Amino acid sequence: MSAVLSKKVVTTRFAEGLAAPWHGLGWLVSTPSAWGVALVPMVVFTALVSAGSWGGITLVEHLLAPHLAHAEGFSLLLYVVRVLGWLAALTVAVLAALTLAQPLSGPALESLARKQGMAIGAPALPESGFLAGLFRSLRVTLFGLVITVPIIVGLTIVEVVVPVLVVVTVPLKFVVTALMVAWDLLDYPLSLRAAGVRARIDWISTHFGAALGFGVSVALIGLIPCAGLLFLPAGVAGATRLVALAERDRPS
Repeated sequence: MSAVLSKKVVTTRFAEGLAAPWHGLGWLVSTPSAWGVALVPMVVFTALVSAGSWGGITLVEHLLAPHLAHAEGFSLLLYVVRVLGWLAALTVAVLAALTLAQPLSGPALESLARKQGMAIGAPALPESGFLAGLFRSLRVTLFGLVITVPIIVGLTIVEVVVPVLVVVTVPLKFVVTALMVAWDLLDYPLSLRAAGVRARIDWISTHFGAALGFGVSVALIGLIPCAGLLFLPAGVAGATRLVALAERDRPS
């Protein structure tokens, strides 16, 4: 019995996971020294959208300019195409920025995790380089997508083929999404502890209730357009708090 107990970490509760992002938000609001770091994802997002929109619109103008100069009889149609091209360029820029803003902000978010850890008395977390943080964040995100996207696609196919099952598939898709969010954000405190993929899977398995609650809380925020990116720093701080609390509950 003692051997089993020594290998088993005390499971944190669903409610603790649910509250963790909001504890992270409270810490951010009350810690002015963390505000600059917390703004990095939005600054990166804004820069990416601006650069992407400018480049896309410039490309549209370059492609349509010769036709607009000789638009006899088709000027209205070409101007409609022009506006649609601008909107397409903006849409692509926003989607690309949403995809890239988090990994490009990886080092800043890791710095935020270290600050939160210090604030709650957790052991100091090591520094990591920009490229290391960037590639680690991309790797973890891609791993999560490889697992979750096929599940979500499969559930979508099921609800199209058997519409009555939508009452089952929609909640399941939300749960899968919540776990993906938890996997993504818990990466910051766990990666700074040099936890590999297997160790992260073990952590989430052991603390499944807390991980699910954490993911549900952040995923609900993510239902509001762009709110997920705004809440990202609070999510990282909350994830750090959750991991630190789990370590404190580890039996000696």
